[in-house]
Amino acid sequence: MGGSLRELVAGGAGGASMVVVGHPLDTVKVRMQASDGYRSALHCVIRTSRAEGPLALYKGMIMPLGATSAVFALCFSGYEHGKRLLGSGGAPSVREAALAGAFSALYTTPVQAPQELLKCRMQKATGRVTVRAAFGELWASGGLAALSRGFSVTLARDAAASAVYFATYVWTKRELARVPAFRGDDGRASFLGVFAAGAAAGVMNWVPAIPLDFLKTRYQVDPTYTGAFLGRRPVAAEVLAADGLRGVFRGTQAIFLRAVPANAACFGGYEACVRAFDTA
Repeated sequence: MGGSLRELVAGGAGGASMVVVGHPLDTVKVRMQASDGYRSALHCVIRTSRAEGPLALYKGMIMPLGATSAVFALCFSGYEHGKRLLGSGGAPSVREAALAGAFSALYTTPVQAPQELLKCRMQKATGRVTVRAAFGELWASGGLAALSRGFSVTLARDAAASAVYFATYVWTKRELARVPAFRGDDGRASFLGVFAAGAAAGVMNWVPAIPLDFLKTRYQVDPTYTGAFLGRRPVAAEVLAADGLRGVFRGTQAIFLRAVPANAACFGGYEACVRAFDTA
């Protein structure tokens, strides 16, 4: 299988693995970011489950299951393209991984921004909302302009996050391959090492992304805001005035709880596909 097609398929498998494992805590993150009514991630889980049933934590999963698979297929393809532009071979340096990771945001944001807008609107809703209904409401409110709400802040978030994501993964996997417990028979990191490196990448990628993700979510779910940073009523100015820097880190507990298993599953699915293709 050609390299580009291989990255698309493997990236899609990684994205699907991430969604299945991580979506419940993603719902918790969105609800905590969109509302001040939750004391902790556990409180959000209990309150949501009691009021709407435990399956409410999977609300809106169909959209990201398809879209996130596509996004990660594009993400890994963009990353590989970025490495080729930098003249990097199969094992990039940490710097090359960071630059190629940032470049991958150009591939992912055109899909990521509208699908996250729909997902966040559905996750915030307390009643049953279908993808068709959410899409119809947005389209009726402003067509393509309404569906692109939050595009710029999503691009900024994904460029910063992906730079850290891939740099952390490359460095951690390389270092773990030197440890016998994490090294496979072929000298590369074993799947245990891949899971550990993926978990580390998932945690670290959120360090620069959390404030931007918070502003994006607030802007996308509340149509009264005029922008994430600019306009008559920007999210950033209002949140910083009310809560200071602490305000833009709301939902952090759910983010990090989700990051470890979801990203371990993502890179596990990705590496499993790549290694299967390499041995086919």
